[in-house]
Amino acid sequence: GGVRIGANCILHTGTNVSRSVNFNEFTELKPGVHVGIHCNIGHDCLVGENCDLAAWVLLLGRVRIGSGTWIGANAAVANAVKVGSNSTIRLGSVVIEDLPAGSDVSGNFAVPHARSLRAYLGHGQS
Repeated sequence: GGVRIGANCILHTGTNVSRSVNFNEFTELKPGVHVGIHCNIGHDCLVGENCDLAAWVLLLGRVRIGSGTWIGANAAVANAVKVGSNSTIRLGSVVIEDLPAGSDVSGNFAVPHARSLRAYLGHGQS
């Protein structure tokens, strides 16, 4: 196994990208990915084009991140989770299930951000 890093990717200091555990398979960062400091990208992950991972992001093994996704600092995505393109995973979120394209989630465990915000402001959940 190995690692493939596309053109115009930026990986900041302290980042770990684990190689695939399987022969002839790869952990892959597509072109234009920006990875902040001290991120950990697990084995066999795929990060789509033009994604932005802030500092201390954790992607466990076999995670699939769709193109154009933003992941906030200290967020974690559980093993084998698929995140659709153009999603937003906010600061400190813990994602344990697949997210459709265009999702905007926050919290531990991650739920739609608007729901979290309403609950925080005391307006209940919907």
